[in-house]
Amino acid sequence: MVAVGDSMIKIYTRLLTTILIAIFTYNCAGSPYKKMSNENPEKLLSIQDSLLKIKKNDVNILDALVFANNRIAEKHMEQGDYISAADHFKKATELNTSDVVSKYGLLLADGNVLVKKGNKNGIWDAIEKYSKSATLYPKNGEPFYWMAIA
Repeated sequence: MVAVGDSMIKIYTRLLTTILIAIFTYNCAGSPYKKMSNENPEKLLSIQDSLLKIKKNDVNILDALVFANNRIAEKHMEQGDYISAADHFKKATELNTSDVVSKYGLLLADGNVLVKKGNKNGIWDAIEKYSKSATLYPKNGEPFYWMAIA
């Protein structure tokens, strides 16, 4: 009986070790892309199409691409290039339709584009977009600032 118990422990130990190695390998597989999305989002986006062709359902890659698009979009927002910002936020929302950061940024960028055009109907549409963005982050004052500007 003791020999059977010892062999079972060895089998369970090997199985557990194999599972832990598999989990570690799986979790680390997306980390280079996540790191690149933070350190050099432009470089990651330059290979976005290739990555999506190869691994379009890899959650780690999709998350990294969403993050990179959002980073680039935020840079464009800071520079006042709202059209480019909207393009990147839109790409991010297409990759992950439930990403609130992308939705929020897209609404603000679209609103700012409309305000820049300056026509009366566009300004009302911009206020509507700012209002929708405020529902995503109700404690954030930024949408209310843009509403006041509009």
